[in-house]
Amino acid sequence: MPDTLELPFDMHRRTDPRTSRVAAKRHEPKLSERRRQVLELVRDNPDSTSGEIARAFAERHKHLSIRVAATTPQKRLPELEKLGCVIRRRPRECTDTGEMCATWRISDGGRRELAKGRAT
Repeated sequence: MPDTLELPFDMHRRTDPRTSRVAAKRHEPKLSERRRQVLELVRDNPDSTSGEIARAFAERHKHLSIRVAATTPQKRLPELEKLGCVIRRRPRECTDTGEMCATWRISDGGRRELAKGRAT
């Protein structure tokens, strides 16, 4: 069964340089895992902003670089939204940045995805 956290489109734009396309292909295997990790955090921290989720991501996945931890949620959340796994909700002041930011909540589809037994 294919992993439903795989995107049905390329991770690069048609106009991207070759180096970007090569990098996108190289990172594809990890992206489904990163989406699942972010989805678990959204489930565990409902109505959090991407900044708050990034902080939780860094705390839970200390073995990853700070750059990966800081940028993963903001990149993966819109993808998870397109896949129907999370819902973008009302903005509020982020406790991490002080800015008004969208909040996120897991959808029924996201819960089904995690219930498949692949999540930790």
